[in-house]
Formats: sequence, C-alpha cells, structure tokens
Amino acid sequence: MTDNGKIELNFPGDPSTEIKDGVPESLLNSLDLTEDDILYYGYGRLDVILLLKNPDLVLKNNPNYSELSNYLTAVDKRCCIITSIPTNENDQFSDLDCVSRVFAPNDGINEDPVTGSAHCLIGSFIRERLSIDDRPIQAYQASERGGYLELEEFINEKEEKRIYLRGSAVTVMIGTMFY
Repeated sequence: MTDNGKIELNFPGDPSTEIKDGVPESLLNSLDLTEDDILYYGYGRLDVILLLKNPDLVLKNNPNYSELSNYLTAVDKRCCIITSIPTNENDQFSDLDCVSRVFAPNDGINEDPVTGSAHCLIGSFIRERLSIDDRPIQAYQASERGGYLELEEFINEKEEKRIYLRGSAVTVMIGTMFY
C-alpha cells in the first residue's frame, strides 16, 4: 500500500519488439481495423501490442473474439492489447499518457477489466515512445468496468527492468493459501 492509499505491485518490465512485416490480415479483420489505423505493431514476451492512431479507435473497437482467438493461437500469444496516446484534441483523456483495452479470448476472458500483467508491456512501451523518465505513466484501461493505473519503470539491484503498477482496488475475497 502506498502513502496515498493505492495498491502497488512490482512486476518485471516487458519491452516490445516491433514487427515490421505488416499487420496480418487475420488480426486486422478480427479487430475491424485497417493498416492506416495502426501506428505500431509488436510483440512483448506474452502479448501482442498495437498502437492505434487515436483513443476513439480503442474505445469503439468491437473485436470478433473467435477470429482473434485463432490469430493469438497462431502466433502463440496470450492476449492482444490495443492502446493509443491521447492528443490535446481529446479532452476526455488529456491528463493521461495512454488509453488501452486488453482482449484474451483464449484465457476465457474476452475483455479483461483491468490487466496488471499487460501493463508491464504497456508501461515499457509508452515510456519509451513518449520519452518519459521523470514521472509515472498515467494509464486508463477502457473496459466496461475500467481502471486507472500509474506505471513506473525502474532498474532493480540486479540490473533488471521492473515496473511498479499502482492503482485502486476493491477487496472481493480474503483467504489463506496453503502449500
């Protein structure tokens, strides 16, 4: 728990690798996008990431989950992240660095409400894309429930890239795990 009451998790960073061969037609079709809608297409360790031209493309996206599932299986990835960097024109998100949605139909979660692990990739990608080194990334996952996160990349004592994910949470269960 942070001083301002947010939950803080420490995860490995997940840098992306750009795929320059063009976006596969099967992925474009599953997300009802065109190549012109996409500024970046790449892979993280577990996930696919697409940077879209504007937040409206993220917000209004209506995936075909069956087609997206087939694509994710073919490329051996867990989920597909679509994200956008808000511009000054979009006042709704002017205080944010990115707006994203995460789809994981092969894990039984067509759209994840707020995905911590996907933000390891989003945080690393947006920090590099916007050259932000002096403050946390301000992110919003625009699912039906939605959630705001702060993402702060750092290097630990073992020289590994890590990322703090900070946000609000609601306790839904309390228990003890035994192993």
